[in-house]
Amino acid sequence: MEVEVVSKTELARRTREVIDRVRHGGRHVVVENYGSPEVAIIDIEEYRHLMALAQRESEAQRRREEESLIDRLTATRRLTRQEAAELIAHAREEVQRLMSEGAPEGDGGREREREVAGTPPSSRSAS
Repeated sequence: MEVEVVSKTELARRTREVIDRVRHGGRHVVVENYGSPEVAIIDIEEYRHLMALAQRESEAQRRREEESLIDRLTATRRLTRQEAAELIAHAREEVQRLMSEGAPEGDGGREREREVAGTPPSSRSAS
């Protein structure tokens, strides 16, 4: 893949030409500002491919983190893998619900956060 380097000024003067070279010429263009690379211009299909790869990697990372959490829950709370996975799914749903409702307010919100996190409410905790 051929990479072309242009300055911001050159890009401003020849935007259509640069875009056409990327779209039809199979080039990547790196735009520099005072000799320092700032952005790259790539074909939309390559962009979509990169975004799909990033999405897959993000999902794989989330699955690895979830597996690690399941391992910790099964070891420390004596839960089955299924119970741990259900607990995580429930917590994820609760977080989404709370986020859609807005930030919790006052002590009642804190109590609800503790309940969702599995921490006993402060009124019931023994010291």
